Amino acid sequence: MMLEQTANFSQPLLHNRPFRTLWSARFASLIGDGVYTVAVFWLALQFEDRAMSVALIALAQAIAYLIVAPIAGALVDRMQFRRVMMLADIVRAVLVALVPLASYSGLLNLELLVVLSFLIFATSRFFDPAERALLPSIVESEQLFKANSAMAMANQFALILGPLIGGVVIAAARVEAAYWMN
Repeated sequence: MMLEQTANFSQPLLHNRPFRTLWSARFASLIGDGVYTVAVFWLALQFEDRAMSVALIALAQAIAYLIVAPIAGALVDRMQFRRVMMLADIVRAVLVALVPLASYSGLLNLELLVVLSFLIFATSRFFDPAERALLPSIVESEQLFKANSAMAMANQFALILGPLIGGVVIAAARVEAAYWMN
């Protein structure tokens, strides 16, 4: 199997190149998600009914989770995990790029932002189960607890760093810069 050829299971977890690659990519992606979160709610606050705008963005994300997460897990189990992860990231990148493009062109409105937020969040629901399913194939079973802990640690650090970076970028430049950064 291809994964067994690229992963050296006798090495410590941090020396496991496939795991290090997955961890690094996921950490960077999670930071980008935090930047996006600040940026999308910042944009929502620019619309006339600020409270309703923020609520609609949050509702769109919650609905995406409730509808897509149960289906995504079942579908991902039948697919190649790496392909799902790459495809999900490509789709998310395109969707995220549409926000500043629409903003620069004057086409961004609340409805479009809500739809894009729904789609971005829905696409993420495919990435997450693929990542969790891939992990046992790139680390030894004895290292799985440590690997899951390292992934959770990346998530926690990104929850702090992503919004912080997003806020700094928005304050220093424009909100569109945060989207391009993501």
